[in-house]
Amino acid sequence: MSLESESDEIDERLTALYGEVDWRAAKGVVQVAAIAAQDRAVIIPGPAAPASETDRFVLAAARARADAIVTTGAILRSEPDVRHDPAEDPSENQAFLGWRRDRLAKSLEPMIVVLSASGDVSVEHRAIRAAASGFVWTTSDGAARLRSRNGERLANLDVVEGDPDLDGVLGAIRRLVAFPGVETVLVEAGPNASAPLYARAQLPGSEEFGHELLLSRYEGELAEAAVGPRFISSTTIAKRFEAPPHEARIEDSSGEWTILRYRRG
Repeated sequence: MSLESESDEIDERLTALYGEVDWRAAKGVVQVAAIAAQDRAVIIPGPAAPASETDRFVLAAARARADAIVTTGAILRSEPDVRHDPAEDPSENQAFLGWRRDRLAKSLEPMIVVLSASGDVSVEHRAIRAAASGFVWTTSDGAARLRSRNGERLANLDVVEGDPDLDGVLGAIRRLVAFPGVETVLVEAGPNASAPLYARAQLPGSEEFGHELLLSRYEGELAEAAVGPRFISSTTIAKRFEAPPHEARIEDSSGEWTILRYRRG
C-alpha cells in the first residue's frame, strides 16, 4: 500500500470520528484524554485498561499533528517505556509520519517539554532520548538536582527555571509559542497538570491560538486497577468551549466508546 493511500485511510477514519476538519488549520493547544463515563476517572494505561484500537488511533493522530509535546516528570517515571512516536507498530508509525508530512507539511520532529518541580527526570528515558530538542521546566532546586543526576548528558535539552506548580503548562506553552514553527502543542498530562488550560479565558499566544480537547469516553465498567484521578468536570469543559462537541459512538473489541472533539478558537 502506498503512503498516499495510507494517508487517505487516515483522513477517512478521522472524518468518521470527527467530521470534516481542516487539520492543517486546526492549530493551538491539543489535549487527548481517555476517561470512564461513570465517574469521569482518567483511564490508567496498562493491562487492566480497556484496549481500544480507536483510542490509540486518536492519540497517534494527535501526536502526528504536534510540533511540541508537553508531559510531566511523574508520567515519565510511571511509564519508563513510553515514547512519543505516533504509533508503536512500525508500519502504522510510518503511515502517520507520511500523513504528517503530506497533509500537514511537517517534517521536523516535535520538541519535548517536561514539567517537573522536583527535577527528578532522567535524560536516559526513551521519550527524551528520542526527542531532537526541548526543555525541562523546573524550579531552581529542581534544576540543581537535574544537573547533578544527569551530569553533562543534557545536550538535547535546555533547563528552564520557574515554578511549574504555579505557572505549569501555561508557562511552558508561553515559551513554546515563541519558537519558530511551533503552531500545535500536544499536552499529555493528567488533570491536575492540565487544569490551568481550563481556567483562562485565552491561552498564551495570538488570538487565533486555539484550544482543542479530544476525549475518548469508555461507556463500560472500568477495572479498579485502571481507575485514575477525576478528569476536568463536564461543567468546566462546557464553560471553556461553549459550543457542543462533535460526537461519535463506536464499538470495538474493548466495548463501547464515545469519541468527542471540543474546539475553541
